[in-house]
This record gives sequence, structure tokens and C-alpha cells, in this order.
Amino acid sequence: MTKLLLKLRTPLVATLLRPIRSKQRVWHFSFHKNLTVYYKTVALALARSTGRNYKHFNSLIEDFQRTSHALDIASLNNHFIDLTNAPDNVRCSLFIRDPKDTIVSGYFYHKRGAEAWCKIPNPQPEDFRVVNGCIPPSMKAGESFQDCLNRLPLAEGLRAEFDFRRLHLQSLHKWMEYPPEFIAKYEDIIGNEDTTFRNLGRIYGLNDAELAYFVRSAAKNSARKRNLSHIRNPQSGQWRNVFPEELISEFREEFEGLLQATGYSVS
Repeated sequence: MTKLLLKLRTPLVATLLRPIRSKQRVWHFSFHKNLTVYYKTVALALARSTGRNYKHFNSLIEDFQRTSHALDIASLNNHFIDLTNAPDNVRCSLFIRDPKDTIVSGYFYHKRGAEAWCKIPNPQPEDFRVVNGCIPPSMKAGESFQDCLNRLPLAEGLRAEFDFRRLHLQSLHKWMEYPPEFIAKYEDIIGNEDTTFRNLGRIYGLNDAELAYFVRSAAKNSARKRNLSHIRNPQSGQWRNVFPEELISEFREEFEGLLQATGYSVS
């Protein structure tokens, strides 16, 4: 039965799986430049194949809090959510990445203006709400975030990205204090997507047919199977090649507790 389902087209798979689909609901959390598009692709495939409703909220936490309880699958970036009052049938997961590598990845991504909010001149806090970002003090009047990063030399541009991500780092530290049922690290996921999503699907309570489809979708859409322009460089430890010593010292001083909690060193 499972092998047959994997060969069928999605509409027929959905017709067959809907009556037997598992009842648990899913909330997934991550951070900008940490496989958010990849997870969304795999989760959307699962939703379509089983008749679930799914929405990715970017960083719009108020929208998530208002409507996620009515969804089968929901995902949110760059915020901590207190799960104390989460419904009993919700299974939660979190992807994390070395915070220093998210700064490097974000720097190059934002420098090329990959998203519309990066290109807004004179941005206001509301303009960055979709990514829960802070406006760096190094931005000049009339500049967009993209303009700012292209004007600054590498070391200062990385510092601007660091300033932009302060709320992300604070949220990640809070997650380490109050973790969900399942946490996976970026470097453990890349190259092991099928294993990660098999474990993830079990945490979600997927049945055998759903789990097989979930894992197949994860493998099919993995970075090594597709030429993804969204991913500049999937390697971990990129920060070692570009972080100036003063930024390493500042990161250590301000976020030493976060680095200890996540197991990412600065050495």
C-alpha cells in the first residue's frame, strides 16, 4: 500500500489518505535563513496530500496567535512562543542553526536584496515586522537595508546584520530555556533530510502512509537533489572565514549564554 501511494499523483494520494490521516496538529518554529523555505515546501506537500490546511506566518506573531489554533499545520519564524497553553493535540518542533552562520548567510542574502522588505528606503519598524528585524543604527537616511550592506565594508556589514538579528537571538535563547518536543540543528539536517524528517514525522504522530510520503518529499526537495538559488552555501562554520575578531568578542560577551545553551562555540 505504501509503495503504491508513493507512485500516485498528489490528488489521488490525498483522496486515499484523508480518511485515515492522523489527528495531531503541528506547530513548527525556525529562524530566517534556517531551512524555512525547505520546511514550508515539505509541509505543504504533506498538507496537500492529506487534505490538511497549512499556513506559514513568516514572523507575523499576532496572526499566528490569532489563527494557528484553527490550522492543522502552522509555522512561524524568529519568535519564541510560550507553549504552556498550546492545545494538547499540538506537536511542536524547532530548527536551529549556529547564530553566527545565520548572520553570515543573512548578510549575503540581504546584500543582494533577495526579499522586498530589504529594498524599502527609510524603513520603519513596521516594515521589518515580517521578519522581526531591528533597523541597524548604521543605516543612513534614504537607504534601504540592501543599500546599507552594499555601502559598508564586510566587517561593518556583518555588524549591521548582527544588529538586525538581535531579536532573533533573544528568541532563540528563550527557546533553549523552554524547548519544544523536537529540536534539530541545521548541520545535522543537511545531508540527512530523510532521517530528520522520519524522526520529525514520528514526533508529529504521522501514520505509516503519511510518514512515507513525508520522508519522500523531504528527500526529493533536499538541497543536494535540487539546485536551490535560495541557498547560497549550505556549509556550517562559514563565520570562521569572515567574522572580524572584534565581532567575535562582542558576540561572545553579549550572547555567551546563548552559545552555551545551543552548543555553538566561538573558538
